[in-house]
Amino acid sequence: MKNNQFDNRDLVAFQEEPNINQTWRFQTTSSKIKRQMMGRNSFSLTAYAINAKFWIFRVGLPSKQAVKSRFKSLTGREAKWSEEKELFY
Repeated sequence: MKNNQFDNRDLVAFQEEPNINQTWRFQTTSSKIKRQMMGRNSFSLTAYAINAKFWIFRVGLPSKQAVKSRFKSLTGREAKWSEEKELFY
């Protein structure tokens, strides 16, 4: 595995924050991705589960393309759209 890749069992997803322009929510169960997000000034931790390995971060980016690019730099893979859950993963 490359340094920025993670185990496929870990969830990393993002979606647009409702009612807040140019704000996106990243959700992850990956400790590696969490550490990368904590190290960047643009991400802010907004929620986490105490008894489960799950973190939600908020980031302000100007476009969906910028978010997809950030997703790829974090995970090493292209973002795919889920119609069922209405988010990118």
